[in-house]
Amino acid sequence: MRLIACLVFAIAAALPFGAAQAQDKPLLVLQLESALNLTVTGRKAGLSGAVYALAPRGDESGVHSVQVAFDARNRPVLTRLVRKIAGAPDSDLLVSAAQSAVPLVLPDWEDGPNVLAQQAAEVLRNFASDGTAVRTTIQADAGRAVTVDFVAAERLAVVDLPVGAQDARRLDESSVARLISDATLTFDDGATGGHRRYHAPNGRLAGGEGDGETRETGSWMTNADGHYCIETAPVPEFRCFAVYDTGSRYAAVPVIAGAADSRGLRHFRVEFGNPGQFSAPRRNDATGAAVTAMIVSGQTEERRRAGGGTDRIFLKPDGDFAGIRNGQPVQGRWSVMSDGRRCLTDADGISECVFLSETDGGTFRHFDAEGTFLGESLYRDGNPNGF
Repeated sequence: MRLIACLVFAIAAALPFGAAQAQDKPLLVLQLESALNLTVTGRKAGLSGAVYALAPRGDESGVHSVQVAFDARNRPVLTRLVRKIAGAPDSDLLVSAAQSAVPLVLPDWEDGPNVLAQQAAEVLRNFASDGTAVRTTIQADAGRAVTVDFVAAERLAVVDLPVGAQDARRLDESSVARLISDATLTFDDGATGGHRRYHAPNGRLAGGEGDGETRETGSWMTNADGHYCIETAPVPEFRCFAVYDTGSRYAAVPVIAGAADSRGLRHFRVEFGNPGQFSAPRRNDATGAAVTAMIVSGQTEERRRAGGGTDRIFLKPDGDFAGIRNGQPVQGRWSVMSDGRRCLTDADGISECVFLSETDGGTFRHFDAEGTFLGESLYRDGNPNGF
């Protein structure tokens, strides 16, 4: 049991693993949670450092447990993967998990996943087939070494990965604001080529894919906790993220009910300005959010569309709506964005968000986020059409 019982540092044995506050978890721990489908189950800390204990969220994980050790300066030094080996499938899953961890733990060891697939896999398969437990050292980058060891009596295999990743710094409110204002974030989304989002200095945002077509609009802000928060049409709710500087790029981790959720972790790069030429929503003559809500709530919107035809929609005070659009019955939910737009989302999930601009005659012109005129509406008290 020496390998499992001994931690990297002499942390007081009397300290039990306590619950870890998700918001305080280091970025490496959050990244391992995300990559290996793990969740933190506890944290043990002492004068010499700290160890985070992680366990799988589901059966598909390649490990039974992971420990991440930090020194007294809170620098990560070791990641330990442990799995009970009952057969070849178990050894293959452990190798796969170690391969997924290498880019996070040893980012400069570019050939690491291939090396593990060859050297570690052979040792683990021998252990799986006949119980041969031979401690193996694999040379990694910068003189570091990966070890594969066993507790044969309990059929446990242990892979120790030294940490060569740079320390990640969590940004505070002023740093996040300076980073994001008048800048475009490009999120690493694999095959899509990356989602891009421009943040105008006035607190509006617009985004889309690499082709530059605007597919996302809304507002952005930072808060006192240093979180980067966005509201995107048609949902009038801000989603917030903790932002980390990893040295080569940045990471955004969703914060839900005050806790970081690693399952939504995304990396991004930053460019100054709006190279994608996305159209951030803005109208100087539009009604504000509170005024828009007062105008439309409990009213029937009678709109003459720019292309012809008339819509009649009753916007109920509880957030539902019902009526006739394009000659067909329609129903769904309505909301008001913080930038003042009135949004409708029908039962099929199709949304429309418009700015309201009052005319001299008491009607309101409708414009989309790019300033295109969509029609003009009169708002009547109540539900005269009985929708």
